Amino acid sequence: MVVWIDYHKYIRSEEWSKKKCFLRKKRKNRCEICYSRKNLHVHHKTYRRLGREKLTDLIFLCSFCHKKVHEFAKKTGMNIWNATGKYKKISQKNKNREKYPWNGYSITQMRKMGIKIPMSEYCERTNY
Repeated sequence: MVVWIDYHKYIRSEEWSKKKCFLRKKRKNRCEICYSRKNLHVHHKTYRRLGREKLTDLIFLCSFCHKKVHEFAKKTGMNIWNATGKYKKISQKNKNREKYPWNGYSITQMRKMGIKIPMSEYCERTNY
């Protein structure tokens, strides 16, 4: 039996408020993509279980990432569940690349490009 819930009424309910507070604490009150603590939203990856969501149905996002996830879903034609996961994966990979530009290159390639890497990273890559 399918039960329809008024989305806007549910989002204003005490039940949703409690769920949101619990999620805020569990996800450390920050965007799960960019780690911002500003303008946070709970994003539904699916509305299939609206009113009886599992925690895996929800993700904590800042307003910027929330907008980008929806744009990504529309652009790629993916459903919102898959688009959220894919966008999160791509975003975090790009953040890692900015932080660690040597990721994905061999030691030889890095030497040719003149990229200097921390000794700890070198030792980890060469199993020393």
